[in-house]
Amino acid sequence: MPRNFRRRVWKGWMFVFITFLDFSCLYQNFFEEIKQQMRCPASHFDCSDIPGTNCYADEQAKQQLRQRIRDLPVSGLHFLDSGNYHYLSLLWLEKIREDFVLLLYDNHPDYQAPAFGNLTSCGGWVREAVETNPYIRKVWMVGIDPQLYDEEAPDPQIVERKQLEAAGTLPEQERKQIKAPGILPELEWDAGGLPIYVSIDKDVLSSEYAACDWSQGDMSLPQLLASVQAIAAKNRILGIDVCGEKKSCPTASERALNEAANRALLETAFAAFAGGLSA
Repeated sequence: MPRNFRRRVWKGWMFVFITFLDFSCLYQNFFEEIKQQMRCPASHFDCSDIPGTNCYADEQAKQQLRQRIRDLPVSGLHFLDSGNYHYLSLLWLEKIREDFVLLLYDNHPDYQAPAFGNLTSCGGWVREAVETNPYIRKVWMVGIDPQLYDEEAPDPQIVERKQLEAAGTLPEQERKQIKAPGILPELEWDAGGLPIYVSIDKDVLSSEYAACDWSQGDMSLPQLLASVQAIAAKNRILGIDVCGEKKSCPTASERALNEAANRALLETAFAAFAGGLSA
């Protein structure tokens, strides 16, 4: 872990509890790094022993997963493994007992109708959250593939698709600015005073910044980080989760790419919860 990374987040570490839910044996080294070098409050759960969790989860599997995280706060950063397990966001949202906005960064709406009875799915968890969680007041979707958004047709009464300009369409000077520290985009997204829970699937990023199992978008990592920081600067963040690891035979370079993105997201989470980075 880079020395300057450790120094930059040190003042904020006490505000963030980090959780790893590991189904694919991808997080152990990263967890050990954080535990030893950062001395952050962190937990690693090997969930590979829970059957029936890949892409879908029945009530028995969800109960076992709830047991794993029952004593953990929603406030913090939660790593969820591959996008196959994005439905785990539901279990963190269950812990919230106040009205809130769900902010989703994803290349997919995850708003599909149930395909197999009452099974929770990675492709339909947002719809399930909207239908079952009484505290969700709005859902903001960012980076969604327009065709998939139209196909899955989220409820316009509660779901709103938000736009960030693609980095490739920006003038060169603006591309430089969005990567510069302290330069945040002006996002006129009004949460109406409600706190926000942020859920990030790294497949919203282009293949330059992440390697995922599912089709990927065209967002840059600096865009994603700047957007989250801009939201956190004006709103209370309840919690943040991150998925989008590559489960299917990742190469060493793919794992390194995703770990670099995870470190950057970790630093951004510290900023979101601690009120800004220390220089």
